[in-house]
Amino acid sequence: MVFTICGDVRREGVFELPLGSPLRYLVEELAGGPPDGRAVKAIFPGASNTVIGPGQLDVPLDFDSMRQAGSGLGAGGFAVFDDSACMVQAAWRYSRFLFVESCGQCPACKLGTGEVTQTLAAIQAGGGSDRDLELILVRARGSTGGQKCALPTGESLLMQSLVQGFQAEFASHVGRSCPLPGELPFHKLLDWDAPGRTVRLRPGVCRQATGLDLPVLTSPSPTAGLVAHRAQLMA
Repeated sequence: MVFTICGDVRREGVFELPLGSPLRYLVEELAGGPPDGRAVKAIFPGASNTVIGPGQLDVPLDFDSMRQAGSGLGAGGFAVFDDSACMVQAAWRYSRFLFVESCGQCPACKLGTGEVTQTLAAIQAGGGSDRDLELILVRARGSTGGQKCALPTGESLLMQSLVQGFQAEFASHVGRSCPLPGELPFHKLLDWDAPGRTVRLRPGVCRQATGLDLPVLTSPSPTAGLVAHRAQLMA
């Protein structure tokens, strides 16, 4: 299966691995782990499953094992955040993505993701109250009412796992400025350029197969194919 990994790792990229390979192998060996002096804090398996903690790095990358661990494999995309990342800001960015992507056909989804996003934005800005944390959980759970697709399920699972898994961090953020104010990108592939072997990850940055950051071309080549590194587990 092809896996994508990005975020607070030394080598963002796309790797092909046999199903059942340990998540730790993908994060630490292929992606190089977090920068020096940092530790893995949370791993987001896309935007539709519960967050994975550092204690779950040995989970095998297959659908049944990930389900038994309380999360999901999805399409095999992982965003890694190290211990310098604010989980409130990460939750706000992911909830906002799901709110924007909601088509609005199901009111519970659009209104629920919207209210969660608005509440997280207030907390991120240094406002909010303790009751807002419970409101996030209630609205996230309620966003699945009458759903016609899996988007609100992602909102419900991811937001509940973040608020409950990082309860102390969320509580310490309420009514105070962010203790971890670094700007977090919302990780996503924007475009890719097979002839130049360049993957564009976010505005202003692209990454070649060497792992070096380079300026993005103003006129990227048409989409032609994805750069994939084929990796084999050592026997």
